[in-house]
Amino acid sequence: MKMSILGGTHWRGLSVSLGKRLRNRWLLLGSLALIFLGSIGVLIQRQGAVGILDEVQSDSHLQLAPAEAWRWVEEGAQAIDVREPHEFAQERVPRFKNIPLSELSQRLNEISKEERVVLLCRSGRRSSLAAQELLRAGFAGDKVANVEGGLLRWKSENLPIESGLATK
Repeated sequence: MKMSILGGTHWRGLSVSLGKRLRNRWLLLGSLALIFLGSIGVLIQRQGAVGILDEVQSDSHLQLAPAEAWRWVEEGAQAIDVREPHEFAQERVPRFKNIPLSELSQRLNEISKEERVVLLCRSGRRSSLAAQELLRAGFAGDKVANVEGGLLRWKSENLPIESGLATK
């Protein structure tokens, strides 16, 4: 059975099959175009994010493994534990002074900008916030270090700990 489509004569089965093929090709081409455009968008976003991350990292504090942080302390770096006093009283690292994060902005005068500073808390989160606060206060990023993993990692690496001391 013949039928006319747009002025041409086609066999009915052939035109249906051809129509499906053309539709499938257009769907495939459309999908590929969307994937391509999406990939370009991701690359542009990544390029922008890399630039932003480079700026943040160049002005940020250092992250030290506990053993390296302990070496800094032994070499004379200021050692600040930013946990709350009740946490500090239960267990602490020798030579660390307790300045809770909640009091840090009022006690910045107790920390020298000229010397290196090692910051510690339970997990590393609060001490990282403290490091950011020191940077905002004008401390040099290469002199401010956060202990990666905090006291939890410190203890797992069997570094010095004192417990039961209720000192400030």
